Amino acid sequence: MTEEEKEAAAEEEKKEKEEEAAAEEAEKAEKEEAEKKAAETPEEEFVPPRPRTKISIEFSRSGYMSISKANVGSMYLSHKQLRKSTQMSEDQLRVGKARLKWYKERDEDKIKTDIAKNDFESMIYKLKDWLREEENWPFVKEDERETYLEKLTEMEDWLYEDGSDMNYTVYQDKAKNITRDFNKFDGLKQGEIFRSQIVEKTNEALVAYENRLEDIKVNKTWITEEETSDV
Repeated sequence: MTEEEKEAAAEEEKKEKEEEAAAEEAEKAEKEEAEKKAAETPEEEFVPPRPRTKISIEFSRSGYMSISKANVGSMYLSHKQLRKSTQMSEDQLRVGKARLKWYKERDEDKIKTDIAKNDFESMIYKLKDWLREEENWPFVKEDERETYLEKLTEMEDWLYEDGSDMNYTVYQDKAKNITRDFNKFDGLKQGEIFRSQIVEKTNEALVAYENRLEDIKVNKTWITEEETSDV
């Protein structure tokens, strides 16, 4: 190798080393820059998810607010309502609710009693009127009719005297018994009316049949008596 070649090789080697050194310097500078940025950027703080809180509130007729139910997520929170001095205590509320329930049941019983009492009274008058109508006399024997009328009068007197303040079930039972007897008496009448209608329709059919036979004899003389008897 000549001197010139040796100098060229040395120069090439020197150039490669300078390039390698420059690359290392650039890599080092890039790394330092990244570390600097990482140091300047603070880490994000972890915020745990907050459970959902649910509170149910009720307002009284007096305008007071109370918590009826409270939940945090799936967990139920027990609570106790602090009452104001102007509000009723729990014992007073319990007594008040029991009293309201009693008043409600009393009013309902009174309504039922008034309806049952009126129905019983109406059935007394209805059966009395039915027994007194002359067209109904054939369906009830006289002694039975008079006895039952006296019984109905006694029921009417009892209703306005000793039985004026009975429970509605008593009036319902008595009205049920009178209704049963009324249906029995009136059923005899309706049965007779039905039978009378059947007889009337049957007689009308017989008259129409006889008229038809007479028409055949007069207007259709070509039909023999034997053929007529087969009609």
